Amino acid sequence: MKRVPMDFDWPLGRVWKGFLNPYKGCKCPWCYDEQDRESMGYTKEAREYKRQFYGFNMGWDYKQNPYDHNLSYCPQAKPYRLEKWEYDFIVSNEKCRSIYFGNLTDSEIPPFEQMTDYLLRTQRSRMMGGDAVYYLTMEHCRRLGTTDCCPHCDGTGLVWQTDELKRLHEEWERIEPPTGDGYQLWETTSEGSPQSPVFATFEELCEWCAENATTFAHFKATKEEWMKMLDDGFVYHQEGNVIML
Repeated sequence: MKRVPMDFDWPLGRVWKGFLNPYKGCKCPWCYDEQDRESMGYTKEAREYKRQFYGFNMGWDYKQNPYDHNLSYCPQAKPYRLEKWEYDFIVSNEKCRSIYFGNLTDSEIPPFEQMTDYLLRTQRSRMMGGDAVYYLTMEHCRRLGTTDCCPHCDGTGLVWQTDELKRLHEEWERIEPPTGDGYQLWETTSEGSPQSPVFATFEELCEWCAENATTFAHFKATKEEWMKMLDDGFVYHQEGNVIML
């Protein structure tokens, strides 16, 4: 929620101009990825390796998980065809080991030959994104004698026409919208944009939110729930013990 003037008329859903840095670099041509159409900040070796963990390549087939017929998996994806060095690295790396094996002790960790069956049975491969792939990619590149980080843009995916432009970009600061007596709902999943009309009272805003806004995906909340969440500055949806932001 933001307090803005009653006549604040910035278009709903459009990122507020004060949140957009006008000083921009160019996409790094050395780490530009044709498939993703983006400069990812990773070397070619890292990009190719990371892609093996996800079934996005053309021609990859999906099969039914023998332990759960409601799930499918891609047998060509890296989690199901680890090399021995990858298995050894996962076991020895604390963060990777936790993702793959949870709290299993050394004696409980399945041997290399049983990893595919273990992943399918426990569905641990569904947690393979993030840290595990990151650390494995670093190790893969190290073994090749290279790095995962693009040396031309230092992993940012951006190159700058001049040092002055880069300096202006780094020194730029966000400018908040003008403040006032009104109440308005804003989203923060992007840089930030208004989502509701401006209301004279907090209660009116929460009444509108109960009818027109969602807390997560398609989930809604009551007026009273919105009042509590906005007052706490924390909007969420809860299912049992799981909180979704």
